[in-house]
Amino acid sequence: MSQYRFKTSLHLTFSGLDKESIVPVEFDYTVNWARDATFEEPAEGTTVGIRKITVIDSKGERYPAPDWLWAVVENDGELGDELVAEARNDNERAADEHADAMRSEVRL
Repeated sequence: MSQYRFKTSLHLTFSGLDKESIVPVEFDYTVNWARDATFEEPAEGTTVGIRKITVIDSKGERYPAPDWLWAVVENDGELGDELVAEARNDNERAADEHADAMRSEVRL
C-alpha cells in the first residue's frame, strides 16, 4: 500500500439552486496496486482508499470535509481513476528524480 496526496478543485453543481461552486480540496489517499494471481492468492485489481479530504478556503485555511462532500466524492465514478493516474505520475517523477540523482553521483 502506497500513500499519496493530491490537490485539485472540485466543480460542484447544487441541484435546485442553479448554482455552481469550485471547491479547492486536497485528498490524502492510499493505493493498493494490482497483483497477479499466485497459487495461494487470487488476482487483485488496483484499489484506492481516501483517508482524508481537506477543504481549502480562499484565504488558504484548511478544514476537514463535511459529510455531504464525502458522499459526493464516494459517488464520483471517475475520481478513483484520476487518483490512480496522479499516483502513477508521482511514482514516475520520483523514479526520474532518483535516476537523475544517481547520475549526478556517478559524475562526481
